[in-house]
This record gives sequence, C-alpha cells and structure tokens, in this order.
Amino acid sequence: MTNASLKSFVDRLFERETEKRSVAQDCREIKTEAKAAGLNPAAIARIVKDKLRDAEKAAKEAEITETVE
Repeated sequence: MTNASLKSFVDRLFERETEKRSVAQDCREIKTEAKAAGLNPAAIARIVKDKLRDAEKAAKEAEITETVE
C-alpha cells in the first residue's frame, strides 16, 4: 500500500465522518424543533426507525424475489 492510497482512504473516511456529524447535528435540531412544536421527539424517532426497518425489509424481500425469478 502506498502513502497516496493510505491518504486517499484517510481523506475519504474523514469526509464521511464530517458529513455524519453534520447530519447528526441536523437530526438533533429537527428533534428540538419537534419538541418546541409540542410533539414527542422520541415517538418521531421511533416512527422513523420503523420506516427504515420496513424499507430494509422490503429491499431484502425484493432481492430474494429477484433471485428466485
């Protein structure tokens, strides 16, 4: 492995970690806004988690269906 490829991996990971922190901050702000609007941020987070799980399940089922066909 060359220094250039190591630097490339480090730079790519650093960029993603920076993006991840920015997105996490955005999520915190959205939850704060929801709470200020009188909504339950924990309930909203649960709904989002369920939607993500449903999307992942649907994708997995579609993958299995494609494999069978």
